Amino acid sequence: MTPAAGAGVTVGAQGAARVVRASGVLFDLDGTLIDTLPSLWRCGNAVLGNLRLAPFSLDDYRRAVGYGTTRMFETLLRTRGETPTPELLRECTSLMVRSYAEYWPPHARPFAGMRQLVTLLEESGVPIGVLTNREQAAVDAMLSHFFPAQRWRVVLGAGAYPNKPDPTSCFHAARCMGVCPQDIALVGDTEVDVQAARNAGMIALAVSWGFRDRGELEAVNADAIADDPSRLAALLGISLAPRTRSGGFNGPDRNDRGTPTA
Repeated sequence: MTPAAGAGVTVGAQGAARVVRASGVLFDLDGTLIDTLPSLWRCGNAVLGNLRLAPFSLDDYRRAVGYGTTRMFETLLRTRGETPTPELLRECTSLMVRSYAEYWPPHARPFAGMRQLVTLLEESGVPIGVLTNREQAAVDAMLSHFFPAQRWRVVLGAGAYPNKPDPTSCFHAARCMGVCPQDIALVGDTEVDVQAARNAGMIALAVSWGFRDRGELEAVNADAIADDPSRLAALLGISLAPRTRSGGFNGPDRNDRGTPTA
């Protein structure tokens, strides 16, 4: 993979990214900080059931998430040959927004190591923020619950600006952080985040534990890809202590929030 021009990535002899020179870090939410897939699946299918529409599989949701709630439902319905009307999509989105608060508390979990990573970045004086296409109320509630100690410089969800990959929200986040866009690493798990970073001139860091696999992320030419939080931390120049018995990445954080269920 070849970094975009001007991206702050030092590349090793074998072409593997070693260190990202970032003065600020923006994180996506779903699939990057928090494993929300089971909650989105359950809530989305409940919405469809209320409208007498057939449900979709967990993998269907995995492929559909990334561009926002309305686009998620449109993608799902089109996969089985349906052409949803704007009215139907508005109803699906409205129901999802109103009911999601019932689903994420028992079915969403932060990924193991991510709370430690963002804490270490903050303690190192690196401005941190969250930039997501999830609705603002849900974002605020989940961050308050799962990351109560963090002092995010900016938390920006859907509504105020066009959704990623439009760069407008990236530029606003950069202003809030007091960092030039080209000096910010945007960390996310989908092509949406990589393209948003490209559009804003930011460093595109992808993580493969979310809604897209490594092959899909390589195809969109992220500046670097991390397969677990310790590798992401290394890319950002910090050391992450082992969090699991095996010493590796162990999916959603099970330490103090229970065991996630699909």
